[in-house]
Amino acid sequence: MASNFTVPILDYLGLSHNVQRDSQTTTQVIRISWQQIGDLLAECFPEPNPRGRGWTMLVPHSFPGSDWLWLNNVRIEPFQSDSNPCTLDSNGLPSYTNGAQVTLEYIIPQANFIRLSTGQQYIGTRKQTIGGQFMKMPWHGFFWEDDEHRSPIQNEDVRVGKFIPTIEHTVSCLYVLNPPFRAIADRIGCVNSEASADFTKSLIPGIETAELLFIGCDGERKPMFNGKSAWNLTFKFSQQTIKDGVNRYGWNHFYRTRRALPCTTEGPLTYDPETDEYSFPDVPHIVDPGWVRILSCFNLKPIYPPADFSKLFDSDDDYVPYVSTEE
Repeated sequence: MASNFTVPILDYLGLSHNVQRDSQTTTQVIRISWQQIGDLLAECFPEPNPRGRGWTMLVPHSFPGSDWLWLNNVRIEPFQSDSNPCTLDSNGLPSYTNGAQVTLEYIIPQANFIRLSTGQQYIGTRKQTIGGQFMKMPWHGFFWEDDEHRSPIQNEDVRVGKFIPTIEHTVSCLYVLNPPFRAIADRIGCVNSEASADFTKSLIPGIETAELLFIGCDGERKPMFNGKSAWNLTFKFSQQTIKDGVNRYGWNHFYRTRRALPCTTEGPLTYDPETDEYSFPDVPHIVDPGWVRILSCFNLKPIYPPADFSKLFDSDDDYVPYVSTEE
């Protein structure tokens, strides 16, 4: 029987499989030298190693030839034989001459390796749920279909709007030793940037720029068998995709009706210190209706700033302060 342990296996004592449609448990029983129990455990649940760019993760041992079966439980007991003398080792602990009987239980984990376009990998799961919100739209930008004059609706009691579907994405990551807490704090309330489009699509396929809003991250620190601790992280994103014909828009777009507005093509807003107000030059301009981004009069930035979400999957040691370089 093949083995992917470096610790010498003295005997293979048994192997069994319990297979169902969506689960599998494989149990292997081996015999090793009692003195090598510590070495075996170090291979069963190895010390963390970097896997590409990003986090350092704790990765359990897998069954030979079946990378999808991960070691979940190890039971160690004296080898059952007619004679297995017990002595005391240098630490005063029992040591059995005929070795240890080790039962290894492998299962299909609920999580798996997920590789991103930047080369980062993580152990985790993905889940999505649907939702939505009703977005009010200016009633005077619409007319009744049977009105041949196409007069704007004048009845303010008419509740005009559009139901915008949303998808809530949950990305759970397990066994993370050095979470990027500073990068997480920087990017809360941001949307995916155009510069990180390839990464975002590898994280959640089908996403376009500014459609994915980072809500935040739940975290739970859990002790491991070897005295170390690792974090389970749950990232939460909300996707909003507004469709208008062949076009699609994200979180920073709102509906505008056709009307005459004062605006300028000569430069930015002007500031009057006497009135403490910003203003455009009074140049009449007709704007077309449709979905348009809203910018702040103070800094000319969108409501939800863009950010590179790939930094959420880096080590905290790789932290770089967030600076938005996109309009």
